[in-house]
Amino acid sequence: WSFISLLNRFIVQNEPWKLAQDPGRRWALESVLFTVAEGLRIVAILVAPVMPGSATGLWKRLGVHDVGIHVEQVSRRAYRGMEHARLAAGRVRF
Repeated sequence: WSFISLLNRFIVQNEPWKLAQDPGRRWALESVLFTVAEGLRIVAILVAPVMPGSATGLWKRLGVHDVGIHVEQVSRRAYRGMEHARLAAGRVRF
C-alpha cells in the first residue's frame, strides 16, 4: 500500500489539474498521467492474485478490456496498449 501512497503523493505534488489548464505544459501533463497510469497497471498486477475484482476494475479503467487475463500473463502485458490509453472514471473511494 505504500506504493499507492507514493502514487497519490506524486499526483498531489505534480497537480495535473493545473497542468491541464496550461497548453504549453501539455507534455508535462501527459508525462504525469502516463506515469500514474503505469503505476496503476503495476498495482493491478500486484493485487491480482488476492483481489482479482479490483485488478479487473483497474485494468478496465486503464483500457485493458480483455479481462480474461490470467496472473501469469500479466507481466507479459507491459506497456501493450498503454501508449494510447484513455482513463475511465471510476467510483470515488474517499
